[in-house]
This record gives sequence, structure tokens and C-alpha cells, in this order.
Amino acid sequence: MDRERQDARKGLKRQSSRGRPPWIVLPITLCVLLPACVAEQGAPEETGSTASPIYGGVIDDDAHQNDAVVALKIGAAGASQVTLCSGALIAPNVVLTARHCVSAQTATSVTCDQNGVSATPPDFGADQPLTSISIYTGPAAALGGAPAATAKAVFHPPGNTLCNLDVALVVLDQSITVAEPLRVRLTGGATTGESVRAVGYGQNDQGAPVGTRFRKDSVAVLAVGSTVSASQTPLGSSEFEVGESICEGDSGGPAVDEMTGAIVGIVSRGGACTDTTGHIYTSVASFTSIFQQAFAMAGGAPIGENEPYPTAADAGSTAPGPSATGTPPSSSSGGGGTGTNPASGPVNLHSGAGTGCSVGAVAPRGLGFLVMGVSVAITLLRRRRTVR
Repeated sequence: MDRERQDARKGLKRQSSRGRPPWIVLPITLCVLLPACVAEQGAPEETGSTASPIYGGVIDDDAHQNDAVVALKIGAAGASQVTLCSGALIAPNVVLTARHCVSAQTATSVTCDQNGVSATPPDFGADQPLTSISIYTGPAAALGGAPAATAKAVFHPPGNTLCNLDVALVVLDQSITVAEPLRVRLTGGATTGESVRAVGYGQNDQGAPVGTRFRKDSVAVLAVGSTVSASQTPLGSSEFEVGESICEGDSGGPAVDEMTGAIVGIVSRGGACTDTTGHIYTSVASFTSIFQQAFAMAGGAPIGENEPYPTAADAGSTAPGPSATGTPPSSSSGGGGTGTNPASGPVNLHSGAGTGCSVGAVAPRGLGFLVMGVSVAITLLRRRRTVR
């Protein structure tokens, strides 16, 4: 009997260590160009839809709109397919986003554990060309028009792993002054039970075109890492979990503390849009050195959570700095899929691997989503369970 109890305990321990790494939430791309809708054989998978920017939210165009949240379009000028991500101005010439939005990805999905270790490294290849990263503003991003700014340099943590490191800063070639930059929580991460606002340009459940900015208030932080949460979602030390909110195309979008207005985390990855658990943000408080590097070029400094906004006398402190002599390492990932923006056409939202997708389609359970960026056509995103 004692031997049987010991074996049972070991079995439970093995089961609890498996966890369920979420699908990468990536930018958006035309499904016809991506192999992203056929279920793979082997490990069981869960799927997510790329049909909603902020799932269950509202269009962010009223008196409470978040003008500092911007859209990132990644793709060469005139390209038939581009990638869509979200981001936030933390200075007139600096955008905070996800690392997977600004670098080429080597896989359509990533499996992470609670130690921030990827099961299939490397997760990233070379950085995207700086000239291919464009910034758009407003509640309805005119992705087919002229951008408000383009990238001059990209900064992110070293290495090629997405897990626990999915943060990037983009220094712009010119300042954007449509809104006050957002404060940033530079010390201390998210706390369980904290209420945040999710904002992004991804797919939505209201039929709005991709590139429409949505928000969802009162999103609760369910768990913080390092841990395997109650939903069996592995979280690294710099990650936290929320419920239904984000979807493909929201990659890089901010989680904003509803009390202080400061950015707490950046969308990294997640499962099906309707999942009530398993959506992951990367906390920004762990990356002080990256902020220092970016602002050394951009000028000025990020605004801390409890700091006052700069006065008019400080306005020149965030003017663009000298041109970069080289491109710092960067990478990208996030909610994917394909959707349609009337102004620009098909958009890549980043999702799983497969074929036979239709624009705007929602993948059934068991299909994988692609990890994509901005294309006016949205694909799907997937999550795979770790098998040990």
C-alpha cells in the first residue's frame, strides 16, 4: 500500500510539471501566404482565434481613449503582406512593444516552462529591417497611408529566446506628439488580483476591421511567475497571466494599471481568444538596462509610475538622438492571424501552422494559429502542451 501511494504521488508530480505553454500571440498576415490552419500530429494542442483585437472589449475612440497606444506595421513598402502588432509611446520618440514583433521568428509556436526556458530554441532569427517597421496612430490605423514615424533602432534583451524576454523598445526617426507618453512601472512587477486595462489593434469579436484600437477594462491578473498557475500555464519570473482579453494582433500592446496609468506588461502570447485563462504578458520592470540603452539614443528618460510628467521646459529632452551605428539585437512574437483593413488590405496577425485558411476565419479547437504581425487579413494562433 505504501509503495502504491508513493507511485501515485510521483505520478501527480510528473503531471503537474507539464504545464501548458501558450500559443505565441503574434502580428497579423494573409492566411493564403501562411501554412497555418492544419493541426499537427503529436502533442495535443489548443487553438485561438484571430478574429478579435481585444476580445470582449470596446472600441477605444471615446473620452477615455488611449491615444498613446499605437499600431506597428512590419513589412517593406508596397509589400502584398505585412504584419500587425500593437505598442505604446513611452516617450514621443520611443515605442514599447513585444520583442517578437520586430524580429523574424523561426517557429510558429513556442513552448516555455516556468524557468523561462524554451523547448525549441532558437525562437528568433535576424531583426526585421528598420525601414520595414512603421508606426500608425489613432483609433482606426490607416495602415495603407503614410506612417507617423518609422524605426531608427531596436533594443531588446540579448539572446534568441522569447520565453520570459518578450520585450523590445523601438526608437523612432521622429517624435509623435498626438498624446502624452505613458508612464512605466520600472520597479516591481504585477501583483495577483491587480486590475489592468488591455489595449491593442488586433482582431475583435465585433466585426471591426483589423487595425481598429480596442480596450478592455478591469482585466484581473490571475497569477505571476515563476510558477505553473492553477490553469497549468507556465510563467517565467518576468511574466503574468490574465483571462479573456487579448487576441492576435494585440502582441506588444500594454497592460495599463487602472490606478496609476502606468504600463505594467506587454502582450506576449496566449491561447484561444475566448479562453478565460492562459494569456501571458511580459512584465517590463525586469528590463532596466534595455530602457537605459534605448533612452541613451533617444534622449530623456522613461517616466516612472509615480513620477510627474515632464514640463514644457523638458520638451526637448526626448528629441531623437544621433543615428544608430548598428542595429541592436531584437526579436518579435505575439498574437497572429489574418484580417482585413479597408485602407491597406490583408494583414498578418501571427498564428499557428497549417493550410486552407480563409480570411477572418476562426480556427476550431485542435487547429494551430500562426504567429504574425500586421497584414490586413488575420490568421490563427496556437498553444501546445509540453510533453515531458
